[in-house]
Parts: sequence; structure tokens; C-alpha cells
Amino acid sequence: MGFFLVTFLVFLIDQVSKFLVIRYLAPVREIKILSFFYLTYQENTGVAFSLLPGKNSFFILLSSLLIVFLLFLFLKERKDNFSFA
Repeated sequence: MGFFLVTFLVFLIDQVSKFLVIRYLAPVREIKILSFFYLTYQENTGVAFSLLPGKNSFFILLSSLLIVFLLFLFLKERKDNFSFA
């Protein structure tokens, strides 16, 4: 149960922080926090570390195929381990 609670809290913090950044930081593009520390709004159109920018369709297709494959494996394993005992 603790794992799901931590997962949910991380997800919630992630979504709230994204909402706040888009709402307050995106219009101004940059906020000065300290004389040496700035927050700058930047969008990532690729995957991790901005790799392959603009290839969203490819990653949507790849993710969809992976989900279908994993669902197939799950159902096959469940069928193979099914017993009447």
C-alpha cells in the first residue's frame, strides 16, 4: 500500500508543478529567484534530455505497440498458468 501512496504523491506533485509552471512561468519565460539563480521556462519536444525533438508520433506508436505486446504477454502467461486445481 505504501508503494501506491508514494507513487500517487509523486504523480500529484509532478502534475501540480507542471500546472504552476505553465500558469505562472510560461508567460514571463524567466524568474529571478536570487542574484545567481533563475528559473527559465523551456519546453521539451523530444524524449529524455531533449533527444529526437519533434518525433512525438514515433514515440506514441512505439509506446502503443509496447503496451499491446506487454498485454499479450500478460494474457498468455495468465492462460498458461491457469489450472482447475
